[in-house]
Amino acid sequence: MNTDYIIEFVSLANNLSFSKTADELFISQSSLSKHIRSMEKELGTPLFIRTTRSIELTDQGRLFLPYAKQIAELCASYTNELKAFSGEGSNSLTLGVISNPQYYNFASYMIGFMVTEPEINLSLIEADELGLLEMYNKRKFNLFTAFPPSPRTGDYEFLPMVETRFVALLNNSHPLANKESISLKDLSGEKMLIPGRNSTLQAIIKDAMLSEGLAFNPTYEGSSIGSIDLLKTGKGASLHSVEFANNMSDDANICAIPINPPLKFIYGIAHRPIDELSTSEKKYLNYLEQFSLGKGKKPVSTSM
Repeated sequence: MNTDYIIEFVSLANNLSFSKTADELFISQSSLSKHIRSMEKELGTPLFIRTTRSIELTDQGRLFLPYAKQIAELCASYTNELKAFSGEGSNSLTLGVISNPQYYNFASYMIGFMVTEPEINLSLIEADELGLLEMYNKRKFNLFTAFPPSPRTGDYEFLPMVETRFVALLNNSHPLANKESISLKDLSGEKMLIPGRNSTLQAIIKDAMLSEGLAFNPTYEGSSIGSIDLLKTGKGASLHSVEFANNMSDDANICAIPINPPLKFIYGIAHRPIDELSTSEKKYLNYLEQFSLGKGKKPVSTSM
């Protein structure tokens, strides 16, 4: 029996909702339903009673649930033990990172750790926010760069590292380009280029605009680089982190204007409970702790 399906069964049994479970596991409802039916066929018995409005466990499902939970826990323990046995737990570290980690100054933390712990091999898996969450839920890694946990991102422990803010990126020919700062209301009526459909950053911008009584109808929701390409042609305005803007400072066609009042957000490291982490993962968290939000320290020199 596919152990991933068993983990999905446990989650569905806890939620009693296909939509909520599919969102938590970052799979489609149709795939989840197919996996559950596959389990029921293999076991030779229905596990859920389904109606148009709700689902509930059958007697057989309730009987199977404690065993399924044990299997899910054993899978997690076995994965960690196998990593430790193979040396992965003590001498290597896999970190999930949001695309372009330098935009949040995470490159300096990673390089600083490599200088401090040269015996640990650090490897990165880079993806967008939703891709990282999906791989985390499939236990491809135990730590990844993320936003604070919320109903839309799922549940994980979180170490806040950076509080940053948005700036408006405009073409230098834009009428607002010469202002020292602008408000969200100044952008009313603009063709907004807001990358990351359904991302946390887009949700923050959307909530802020709606709270100001502004409509949120972005004309572009693709990649960050795509939004920059459009800005270069003079089409619209975009909102990005100040770190992203700093990395665009060499582009003579684009300027960054502060938003006033500031629109801020927090970024950091998501991780599993400490007792589920390998030795190298614990070392990385301990290293980051000294630079976490409120500590005020900066990473050691990143010269290699």
